[in-house]
Amino acid sequence: MLSVFNRPKQLVERRDGEEITVESKMNEVVYLYKCTRCTITLQDRAAKVVMDSCEDVQVQIVGGLVTGLTEILKCQRAKLAMKAEVTIPTCTIESSQDIDIELENSASQLNTIYLLNANNIRVICPSEVHPLALPDGTNPSQQCVASRTGASFAVERVVREGIGYPTTAAKKAEAEKRTELLKKKIAEIAEESIRISACAPNRMAGSDHESDVDRTGTEAEAEETTSDPSGHPTDGVSKKGQSRDSHE
Repeated sequence: MLSVFNRPKQLVERRDGEEITVESKMNEVVYLYKCTRCTITLQDRAAKVVMDSCEDVQVQIVGGLVTGLTEILKCQRAKLAMKAEVTIPTCTIESSQDIDIELENSASQLNTIYLLNANNIRVICPSEVHPLALPDGTNPSQQCVASRTGASFAVERVVREGIGYPTTAAKKAEAEKRTELLKKKIAEIAEESIRISACAPNRMAGSDHESDVDRTGTEAEAEETTSDPSGHPTDGVSKKGQSRDSHE
């Protein structure tokens, strides 16, 4: 399977004031570059859509995207519209302003929007409009993420964890809390295992002592029990007593 970066591109560039229908293939990235005052329709299913340095452009996605990824880079006054059956898990908007994402059906068509140096971004649903306002005190150069929560979107600052995987401060705090609880549980299990291991030799010693006692008692009983010439046991009668009775 080809990566997104190595896929063939269908380039639409430097078009002005036109209505354009793009017929793409499923393995192609549709790359719209420096288009102005155009209405562009992606009729067929493509791999991915990139809008780069476009102004006053409307792009409608009809056929859907294989990867579910879109990028809007250095664009001004642009609209990305999705038909009802189209879903896009992730959209990236960078160094752009006055961008509308229009969903024909509902907010469930879009999951996550990454924002960097992006101003006046809106998600337009049939019944309401969701402006994506950055958290208070956020520097525009700070990457943020708008995540769908039900029928609306919540914007949070992005933090990096591990080798740079992006997440939010709230999600990172939740993950750290789960990690601490897991460490505590593991420590409790280890402590209990050590305690059980420490008690095991004592239990084994006690078991051996009981076995010795049982064995000694059995031998004593055997000495006190004899049999008559016919083979029947004579309980409680010692050999010495039998000899004395016989002599008499």
